[in-house]
Amino acid sequence: MISNGVYLNDRQKRIDFVLVFRTKDVKLSEDMSKSRQIYEQNLIEEGLILEYTDSIGSGEYTYVHIFAPWDLLTRYAEVMKLRMPMKTIQSNMKVLFDEEYSTDSMVFTAPYTRDKEYLFDIPVPDKEQFFTSSQRAQIVEFILKRKSFTTNPTDILHIGIDKLISDDIYLAAYPLHEGKLDEDLDSARNQLIQDWASLSSLLKSQPLERIADYFGVKVAMYFAWVGFYTKMLVPASVIGLICFIYGVSTLTADVPTRQLCENDDTYMCPICSHNCNYTLLSQSCSYMKGSYLLDNYGTVVFA
Repeated sequence: MISNGVYLNDRQKRIDFVLVFRTKDVKLSEDMSKSRQIYEQNLIEEGLILEYTDSIGSGEYTYVHIFAPWDLLTRYAEVMKLRMPMKTIQSNMKVLFDEEYSTDSMVFTAPYTRDKEYLFDIPVPDKEQFFTSSQRAQIVEFILKRKSFTTNPTDILHIGIDKLISDDIYLAAYPLHEGKLDEDLDSARNQLIQDWASLSSLLKSQPLERIADYFGVKVAMYFAWVGFYTKMLVPASVIGLICFIYGVSTLTADVPTRQLCENDDTYMCPICSHNCNYTLLSQSCSYMKGSYLLDNYGTVVFA
């Protein structure tokens, strides 16, 4: 079922990106409004499809829904050299030691090119599914950051959505999540919440392939590194706990610590020249104990 808020009004074209601007802004000058109109016209000329929707209620904000058609996606996928899945060859190959190695479960990727489109695994019924939601948003963002909002195409100071947002011409620019949490239970967003972003999945492996499909490869690589780094901290934390337990168990047997804590006859000189009194050496007992817990024979092994 097609969910509202993800597709355009024709319920066929999905919303790949959203721009937001204030409909009636007294601070928005005529020149700034003209810059927005020029920018949106340049997006249309590039091939993007724009649809305008006012906010419910007061209508204070206007949302520009952006859809990227197939021709534009393939053109910029080639420019950006996006790696796309290729068709699977149903065969086996022999590798070292004459072992059979099945390629059925592997997906090979290559930089997309329109000249070799027949080599890529493009869905026949609906080729729009060839690009993931993150890839579609990545392509649209690539275009948004490189389009001018002046009539002079050589003016490099008036280019990109980031400049428009900093000048308050647009308030925000963002892609949409897929599906609603309480309705689309089979959506990729819901599956990630259940299988990844929950305490019940704390000890499970991260679904990195699904994370890459939804958020992009860079985000997936980040969480892959964080997961690896966290796992490598487990043995270090176990050794550190053992060293701390060793320090607690041998604290009373440490000769320097015991001598300092039991010494009630030795006074230390004042720490300042005026209005400072002599202090007992045993008053530093707690600091000495803490120092021993963090720096003993066991911590040498830990280091």
